[in-house]
Amino acid sequence: MGLTKCCLLTVLVVQLLLLEAASQKVCVPVTLKSTPSKPDSRILRDDSGAVRQVAKVKVWDQISELPCVESVNFFYYGNIIIVKDGCKATFKVCYKTDVPETTPAPLTTVQPGCQKVRLLSRRARPVSKAVDSVVTSMTLLRDLHSKVLCERGVNFGFDKEVVFATAGCRGVFQICTSGVQPLTTVAPV
Repeated sequence: MGLTKCCLLTVLVVQLLLLEAASQKVCVPVTLKSTPSKPDSRILRDDSGAVRQVAKVKVWDQISELPCVESVNFFYYGNIIIVKDGCKATFKVCYKTDVPETTPAPLTTVQPGCQKVRLLSRRARPVSKAVDSVVTSMTLLRDLHSKVLCERGVNFGFDKEVVFATAGCRGVFQICTSGVQPLTTVAPV
């Protein structure tokens, strides 16, 4: 019984070591310098220029007197590193080498009576689009912004035959309509 557990443990350790070897992390130095009024950012790229997803960021060499603290004045999300509020440092930025090049997933097929609409708002510039009849539903198919999460009723929605996005929501939406044209003239009394 003890020998079986020992062999099983050995096999598991070997598998973990092989898995770790297959997904080695590569770490590179990235220097970013912000001022109190101007942030600085960088998209992480490997030696071939391919964009990579950030796995881990640590301060390697503090340049500013103000300490750079994760989630306070430096952040990373997806493939971007951002510093703000006077943080200046050289960071040790790591990414996994086995991350395959990805392409956006194909959009789901649109249901009959529905259409795809792309809305690209900015923080201070909402966008809207009129469709051919009264909207019955609006569903986010693909979020096109990595920093702003599109939430129905918060920064996108519809009113009669108009769909809209605000506050930086950028996405591709499935818009379903009733097929009923909106009333545009007043009926005589």
